[in-house]
Amino acid sequence: MENYTKNGRKKVNLERSLNKPKVWKSSLKYISGPFTQGDNQENISRAIMVGEFYYLQGYPIHIPHLNCRWEADYPKPYDDMMHIDLQIIQRMRHTDELIALPGCSPGRDREIECAMSHMVDVKIMTVVDCEEIEEALGEDFPYLPRGQANLMS
Repeated sequence: MENYTKNGRKKVNLERSLNKPKVWKSSLKYISGPFTQGDNQENISRAIMVGEFYYLQGYPIHIPHLNCRWEADYPKPYDDMMHIDLQIIQRMRHTDELIALPGCSPGRDREIECAMSHMVDVKIMTVVDCEEIEEALGEDFPYLPRGQANLMS
């Protein structure tokens, strides 16, 4: 049973190696999730952890949460940042995928809507998905923003 998660799904083989050339997969993974709702640093860490999971599987990833450093140095209106993110999604191919993290987020909802209207696959992560990423990476995965009691609040 060691090749399966506690939820019965087959485990993903993740290898962390900086010395080995990466074999890249062709589809991009765009990590979408809460940013302004809840604790920003927890939200960024959560998105990075999911991005790392897909990176270790060979996917190129985009984590819009990482624009926070740019925005901190050169503040911009929220709508400008959303416009940039939605433009990236509009340029994605049908073989790419938007990964939507759990949690209440108007921005994430706009990104999902944009992806669906442009025929980009969307994976809405569940708590079980989050637990499996936590298990695969051997780290804690705070899949709900601090103070949020469930996925819909």
